[in-house]
Amino acid sequence: MKIKMMLLVLISLTMLSFVSAYSDSVYIENYDLSVSYDSAVADDVFTLILEITNDDSEIRNFTLDFDDDDPFEFISDEIWNIEIGIGETISRTFRVEVDEDVDSKSYDLEFNLDDGDDDWNDEFKIKVISNYAELSLGEIISSPNKIIPGSKDVLLEVTLKNTEEITAEDIIATLILPEGFRASGSYSDKVHLGDLNGGESKILTFYFDVNNYLEAESYGAEIELDYEVDGDSELNYLKLDLPIFPIPQFKIIDIQTLSEGIYPGKNSQIKISMKNIGGEDANDVSLKVYERSDQPFLFVEKSVYVGSLGIGQTGFAVFDFDTDKDAGIISYILDFQVRSISGDSVIVDDISTPINVLEKEFNIMDYFVFFVLGGILLIGGISFLAWRS
Repeated sequence: MKIKMMLLVLISLTMLSFVSAYSDSVYIENYDLSVSYDSAVADDVFTLILEITNDDSEIRNFTLDFDDDDPFEFISDEIWNIEIGIGETISRTFRVEVDEDVDSKSYDLEFNLDDGDDDWNDEFKIKVISNYAELSLGEIISSPNKIIPGSKDVLLEVTLKNTEEITAEDIIATLILPEGFRASGSYSDKVHLGDLNGGESKILTFYFDVNNYLEAESYGAEIELDYEVDGDSELNYLKLDLPIFPIPQFKIIDIQTLSEGIYPGKNSQIKISMKNIGGEDANDVSLKVYERSDQPFLFVEKSVYVGSLGIGQTGFAVFDFDTDKDAGIISYILDFQVRSISGDSVIVDDISTPINVLEKEFNIMDYFVFFVLGGILLIGGISFLAWRS
């Protein structure tokens, strides 16, 4: 009994191995037609099994003529002439080649059936599997959502999809950035993704920086995809846009010394002219100087309110400060923070400008009064001593 059961299982498994993976059928008048096949792969040949069952009340002489059209090309004869008895089922195999570079989807295999009295045009649906991986971009997300000039370490997440049924192996994705952008780190523009199976999606993660004074517009980038399909190397490029949004941006265009000069041990005043060179108006603009321990300046007020600056407008800030008496006679770089409001956003940026500490020139006229006073005192002293003696 056990031996019989094992034999039945083996027979069932053997029969299952001959069951085709795909099939389709149509019923025309009194005739049942069906096709079956294991797989139809692009740029390959597959075996198509056709069965016809005659449900008519008389013997029929059939002519079946397949339409040899894209993406199918018959290697065997596409015309079949056969006589089929009442209730009889006859089958025949055909060898069919599939064109290369076709997409994975179902195609119509058209045919004409003639039973001697009439003829009909119909088709079977044949599912074709492409021989290449079709990689495409899905959702694209950045953090921050709005990329602006001067952004650092922008996170870019790109969904990569394989819409075909074949696996793309050992994928290396490289983000090719346009001018004005640069990778945040040594490998932040490259992802070793591994394999991407048919119908699967994975996320690519990149990091990049944006130049400070980049114009607000959409910039074209590319993702280079280097991978293998069935041992063959493939190189593909997918395009994406990186939009840059406008913000207020500022530049120091002039610095004026209001005092006599900037000298060691003296109090000075400077007037800074700053222009909004960005693409948005700025409200409540303020300029704050950074006091540094390695610089000889002590500011009376560290932050100055400038006001609102429209696009292209210039504002002014005056700073009062003392210079240490031991200050070096050199040029110093003053660093400032600009704070402004644009819409609902607070924009913070850093700008800088050089100032020069000068050596006080000797001017005899500056000491003339002291010479006169000293002379008067000297003469008076000599006169006093002479009078006493």
